[in-house]
Amino acid sequence: MSKLNKLFFIEEYPGSCFYAYSMDFRIKIIRIFKLKIMYIVHIGYSIDLFADKKESIDFIREKKKEYIEAKKYIFK
Repeated sequence: MSKLNKLFFIEEYPGSCFYAYSMDFRIKIIRIFKLKIMYIVHIGYSIDLFADKKESIDFIREKKKEYIEAKKYIFK
């Protein structure tokens, strides 16, 4: 869980605005003959601005769920 907190986090800045940092990723699929290899490629970070802390926490929670679902898909 601590790795997820490093990939998806929130920072508060003066003026009561919250920046939500979320990692961008994609699933890479390589096929070699009948062998299928899948892994996650980290592209970078997206920064989203929110006026409310609750909205930013909900946004980060959804992004974490997406990442966990992608990991489950890969290790199926």
